[in-house]
Amino acid sequence: MKNRILVVLLLLFVSIFAAGCSQESESNKNAIETYLEKEFNGPNDQLSTILDQGPHSTELDEYLEENYGDIITDLDQFINSNYVLVFLRDAHFNGYQLGSKNINIQKTENTQSNLYDYEVEVEYRKDEQTSTTIVSGKINLDENGDISRIRKMDGQKLSEELNN
Repeated sequence: MKNRILVVLLLLFVSIFAAGCSQESESNKNAIETYLEKEFNGPNDQLSTILDQGPHSTELDEYLEENYGDIITDLDQFINSNYVLVFLRDAHFNGYQLGSKNINIQKTENTQSNLYDYEVEVEYRKDEQTSTTIVSGKINLDENGDISRIRKMDGQKLSEELNN
């Protein structure tokens, strides 16, 4: 009888632990998806107006804080490292619109850290022409589920296309 109780308690503990990990993983994926959607959709009218004011406007600082402050650990570092608005800035100044078609996020197995691989199918449009490309990379999250590091590994093709 004692063994049965221990087995039931063990199974209950494992189930609760697994559910907690699953919820944490979903929350982490949501933070990453939010970042990717912000980076690969637009620019909208508000952002275009702000970008036209120059790179050091108060409005741009406010926009970045409002849109990225809750999901990125050190926003100033990310801005200085060109991890925000890179593609949207190029799209704006070269007359393109971006749209994310498919976003795939997978936790990297067998690592101690919160490391995720991402892949985004990005549609870019100018005038009447539409093309797509894939941008992929890795994102690290801190213990709070905020983005602490981004490694864009395969955005060169999109960058080249936007600057042609």
